[in-house]
Amino acid sequence: MKYLITLIALIPCFLFSQETRTVTKKYIIPKDVETYNVECNETYEVLASNKKIKHGYYDRYISSTNVLIIEGYYKNNQKDSLWSYYHRLGKLIAEGRYKEAKRVGIWNFYNPSGNKLEQSFDYDSRRVLSYRVDEYDKKRLFKVYTDTGEVTVKPDCPPLFIGGSTALRLLLEAHDDPSQYTLRGMVIVTYDIDVDGKTSNFDILKGLNEASNETALRLAHLLSDNWIPCIYKGKPIKCRQEFTMTFLPSQLRF
Repeated sequence: MKYLITLIALIPCFLFSQETRTVTKKYIIPKDVETYNVECNETYEVLASNKKIKHGYYDRYISSTNVLIIEGYYKNNQKDSLWSYYHRLGKLIAEGRYKEAKRVGIWNFYNPSGNKLEQSFDYDSRRVLSYRVDEYDKKRLFKVYTDTGEVTVKPDCPPLFIGGSTALRLLLEAHDDPSQYTLRGMVIVTYDIDVDGKTSNFDILKGLNEASNETALRLAHLLSDNWIPCIYKGKPIKCRQEFTMTFLPSQLRF
């Protein structure tokens, strides 16, 4: 038993045992959450025999604050083993494992305001193990599609974005530049989420102008196929979801 424990402890060493060299880079991320032109320090290992292949420990810090925002491991240029992601203020927002660059096993997603666990998701079984929803979603009614037609109900569980609200916000804010907007108003996009979590039938429920409508539709499409379906009467059911985007001068809110 003693030898078995020793061998298990040495597995990470064998995994990344090829000769490597350390690389340190400083570069600019065009946009981070609520921050523009973020300068970061990136440190990682590469194979001594091929400097283009990352292999070993990886981390990324915000240069100005020395706050760690990403850490993990690469194996033959693919994400592997445990990875952790942090908010720009240093609080943990996601943690889990990769295998051959794909998320595997149980991932935990946290709300950075208080480090509360918001969602636990098993990528192997594609199941949500635990989740939190805000008070609004607890009371919210959804249009669902039954064999007899469309009805409005309070579901057992609303549709859930994989990774929770923080992951959703990170995704959206990374793909838009609110400093470009001067028009004030709101756009509401609606779309269907089927029993497999696939999205379709995007439409504008409430528009603002052509440019704003196109922006809202483009961002809503980023959320495609990353949902756990609505649950009603103990079973997945196709439902209609709303995505609201508020335009304010130099600010964009979801």
